[in-house]
Amino acid sequence: MSKKRATRQVQIKVLIADDHPIARRGLREILKTDPTFRVVGEASDGDETLRLVKDLKPDLAVLDISMPKRNGIDVTRQLRRKSAELKIVILSIHFSREVARACLRAGARAYVLKSDPDEQVLAALRAVRDDQPFLTPRIAELFETNKPLEECDADAPRGLDGKIPPERLTQREQQILKMLCEGRSSSEVASQIGISTRTIESQRGEIKEKLQLTTFSSLVRYAIRHGIVPA
Repeated sequence: MSKKRATRQVQIKVLIADDHPIARRGLREILKTDPTFRVVGEASDGDETLRLVKDLKPDLAVLDISMPKRNGIDVTRQLRRKSAELKIVILSIHFSREVARACLRAGARAYVLKSDPDEQVLAALRAVRDDQPFLTPRIAELFETNKPLEECDADAPRGLDGKIPPERLTQREQQILKMLCEGRSSSEVASQIGISTRTIESQRGEIKEKLQLTTFSSLVRYAIRHGIVPA
C-alpha cells in the first residue's frame, strides 16, 4: 500500500458542539457518509466544548455560534490560542458577512449555513480536513458584493453573556435602538429623527448585524440587559 493511500485512511477525529440535540444528530448522520471522519464527542455549550477539546483532543471541531455560556466565536478564539493545530468549522444560522468575518478572524477555517444542503456541509468539512478554507457559496457571494463591510473586532471585550458591547453602535444607532425597544414604530422613530421609515428599517437590520442578533425580541433583551431601556 502506498504512503498516499495510507494517508487517506487516517480518520479525522471530530467534536460536534451545538446546544440542539437534533442539530448534533443531523451532523453526525452527515459525517457517517464519509469514513475519514469519526465523531469522538458532542458538546451542548461553550464551556463543555473547551473541556472536551482538552480531554478528547479532536482534529476538527464543528461549532454553532449561539451556544449557552460561551458563544462560538469566543470558543473559537480560545481554542485557537490553546490548540493551534485544531481545525474549526462554524455551522451557523447567521446569513451575515459580518458574523462570518468575525468567525474567520477568530480562527475558524470554514463558515457554513445550517440551511445549506448536506453536500455543502460535507464539502466544508472535507476542505478543512485537507487544510483548505471554505465559505458556503451564499456567504462567498456576500463577500464579493461592493457593499462596504463593517469591520468586526473579534477581540472586542464581551460580557459574560458573550454579547458585543453597546459601544459597537454609533450614537444614532443607539438612539434608534432605544426608541424601537421602547415600543415606538419605525414610522414614529423616523418622524422624530427626521429620516425615512425605510432608512430606519435598514438601520435596524444593521444594528442586529453589528450585535450579531437575529430577532427583535433578542434586541429588546439586549437593550434591557445593557441598560439602554429600563426593565
